[in-house]
Amino acid sequence: MLSYLNSNPAITATLVLLISIILTYIGWKVIYSNAKRITSRNETYGLITHMFKLTDDLLKEATDYWLTPVPNTNHILHAKNFELKITSLSNTLQLITSRDINVNFSLNLRRLRRAVTLDAERVTTVSDAIKALKIEDMNYHSSELKINILKSFDLKHPRD
Repeated sequence: MLSYLNSNPAITATLVLLISIILTYIGWKVIYSNAKRITSRNETYGLITHMFKLTDDLLKEATDYWLTPVPNTNHILHAKNFELKITSLSNTLQLITSRDINVNFSLNLRRLRRAVTLDAERVTTVSDAIKALKIEDMNYHSSELKINILKSFDLKHPRD
């Protein structure tokens, strides 16, 4: 067979050309699939980073609210503001889960919502010990939410 290929240069050139085309196609297919996977990972991580920013902003604003209550302020407006931020956080989390990051965030989000808004109208009358517990509770539940999202992200997109 080899002697036949050596004696017929047109067939040899055709085979080399076909093998080159096939190898090039396979190489580009691998590069494309890897680029698609990396892009998807980066976009999902961008959403997670945005979710972290929303969580941190909510936590900072809620902590400031509980640490330095302003007398004669409309506490219902503050609670509504917190609810809107939590809704935005929930929408971002739904986008993250639509990207196959499987995490049940609703329990963490409910606990965070409760920690932030429960008794918000009584902020000027509760003791400092209760305020400290509220702040600790808010930090704990926001950290739990972040950790659960990152664990799910690492399961879907393991580090190579």
